[in-house]
Amino acid sequence: MDVRFVLEYQPVAATQNWHAECEVKREKPIPPKLHRRIPITSWQKENKMKFQFKAVALLAAGLLSANTAQANLISDGSFETPVVGSGSYTLVATGSSFGSGNPWTVVGAPGNVAPISGLYTWGGFGFPAQDGAQWLDLTGGTNTATGVEQTVSGLSAGTVYNLSFWVGNMVDPNGLFGTTSSVEVFVDGVSQGTFTNSGGAGTSTLDWQQFNLGFTASGSTATIDFINRDNQSDYSNGLDNVVLTAAGTPPPNAVPEPSTLLLLGAGLAGLGLWGRKRMVRS
Repeated sequence: MDVRFVLEYQPVAATQNWHAECEVKREKPIPPKLHRRIPITSWQKENKMKFQFKAVALLAAGLLSANTAQANLISDGSFETPVVGSGSYTLVATGSSFGSGNPWTVVGAPGNVAPISGLYTWGGFGFPAQDGAQWLDLTGGTNTATGVEQTVSGLSAGTVYNLSFWVGNMVDPNGLFGTTSSVEVFVDGVSQGTFTNSGGAGTSTLDWQQFNLGFTASGSTATIDFINRDNQSDYSNGLDNVVLTAAGTPPPNAVPEPSTLLLLGAGLAGLGLWGRKRMVRS
């Protein structure tokens, strides 16, 4: 007698009376528990998709942080220490040091500089910081050719480095703050040029402009100076957010490279398409 086996994939509910069906068909069945499919609930599907999207999100965050987080070789580049009172400032004289980590030293002509609160106001003018809560006024209370210096270590000889900094200017033609702010930058005693911000006309708020310069390290250290070059009738010359990184690496908070964004976009699009196909199949 030719006995054929019938294998049917059916839900559990449809095979609960399989013994009775077998008596009618006169065929020996395979018990349902050996071939039935365990249904996946909507809760399981939803949480599986959530887990997959969380994994991609963590991967994306890691890629972005790896491309944007670059170590600043300058210590206290935003002049956050010493902490001054809200809306006030403090004066630091030539020959003295201030700041956290690798401190800044006041150099140049006899005089002083002023770490100043970003909430400081005077005569209807506002002086916000470009980064953080404080900035540095190179004119201090003397407005001489005074400035600050920091020696940075950990460099590689022959490597090109990028120095980024912001100069703050207040336009006050008939008052104390003049119309331009100029800072001369030195690396290992060699002038890299004088950088002038003339922006801010028509406003009563300190105007900030970013400048960048590159230099090749001659050894494992480099001494960087910022010197006030405003005339003595101008009592505002801001410096803030000083950043030194190896060339070819973006400064902190920079936009990630297009290739990274394309890679992330392709990954997210692929995951979305895969998830849609799974939903259709289910």
